[in-house]
Amino acid sequence: MSEWSCVEIEFNDEKALVETLERMGYNVKTHNTAQSINGYGSNGSQEAHIVISKGQFGGYTDCGFERVQNGQFKIHLDEMDHKKFKVNKLKQYYAETKILKTVSKRSKFSIKNREEKDGKIRIRLKTNF
Repeated sequence: MSEWSCVEIEFNDEKALVETLERMGYNVKTHNTAQSINGYGSNGSQEAHIVISKGQFGGYTDCGFERVQNGQFKIHLDEMDHKKFKVNKLKQYYAETKILKTVSKRSKFSIKNREEKDGKIRIRLKTNF
């Protein structure tokens, strides 16, 4: 039997989170009211506002992001699915999305970003004075 894992992460911008998940190739379903997500076997169910079906990443359970009181999101994911879902890559891409959105609002910067062979994302900002 598998077990739900709940990780509180510093995702507080729903638009950026959805954009990041879509960029990673996921078909995202968003809900104003938390919906039940599919678990594995008898490990119960969790609720989430943003849902990615398990078939999209070969998981044992759906992946869900629940909006909590402080505006943050916590992720509900089977502990066996962390590598399949690439939680660390999601964190990197989300940070990149937030940085690029913030910087693009300021016309005095030009942006150069790329993903390195080791998986790290490098973002270089140049001032346009």
